[in-house]
Amino acid sequence: MFPFKNENISYVALGDSLTAGVGTSLFSPTFPQRYRRKIECVWEERVALYTIARSGLTIEEIATLSSHPRSLQNLADAEVITITAGGNNLIDAYEEVVKGKSVSSFQDQLKEAQRDFNRLIQSLLTLKKKSCTPYFILVATLYNPFPESQEADAWIRKANASIKKLNHYPHLHIVDLYSLFKGREKEWLSRDGVHPNDKGYEAMARAFCEQTPLYKSR
Repeated sequence: MFPFKNENISYVALGDSLTAGVGTSLFSPTFPQRYRRKIECVWEERVALYTIARSGLTIEEIATLSSHPRSLQNLADAEVITITAGGNNLIDAYEEVVKGKSVSSFQDQLKEAQRDFNRLIQSLLTLKKKSCTPYFILVATLYNPFPESQEADAWIRKANASIKKLNHYPHLHIVDLYSLFKGREKEWLSRDGVHPNDKGYEAMARAFCEQTPLYKSR
C-alpha cells in the first residue's frame, strides 16, 4: 500500500530532457513512466503521472514552466515529485569554453545555475507548505556527460555537494546520479553521449525507487 494511505496518488515529474525521455528507443517508456510502474507495483495503488518537462530547458526555464497556473496546481496537489535539472546549464557553459571562452566564464555561468537551482527548490518547498497531505520530493544530482573534462567534473562535484545539502529539508530526498553513472557512461548513455539510453533510464528509475520512502524492492 502507499505509505500515506491516500486514495488518489498524484506524481509530478518536473525537469528537462531526462524527464522528457530524450534518448529512449522507439516506444520505450520514459524515466517517469518506469518509476511510476515500479512504485505502483509495490504500493498496489494507481499513480497518476503529470509530466512538466521539455528538452533543452535550463534551470531558470524549468522554474518558469513550473510557475504556470496548471503546473502550480499539479505540484501543490502532488504526493510525489521528481526533479531533474541543471544538465543543460552545464552543456551550454561547456560549449562556450569549447568555442574559446575562458574557464572563469564557465565557472561564473555554473555558479549562477547553482543559485537558480536553489531558488527553484525553495519556491517549490514554499508552495508545498500549503499542502494538506504528506508528500516527498526526489531530486537528482548531475552526472557528467563529459568525463574527459576535469574542469566539468570538478564543477559537477561541487554543484552536487550543494544539492546534497538540501537533504536536511523535510520531505526532500537526494538521488545520486553522479555515482550511478560514473564509469558506466559508454553502457548507459545513448548515441549522442549526453542522454541516457534505455538501460540508463531503467537504472535511474531503480535509483529513484531506492530513495523513495518505504519503498521495498520485489
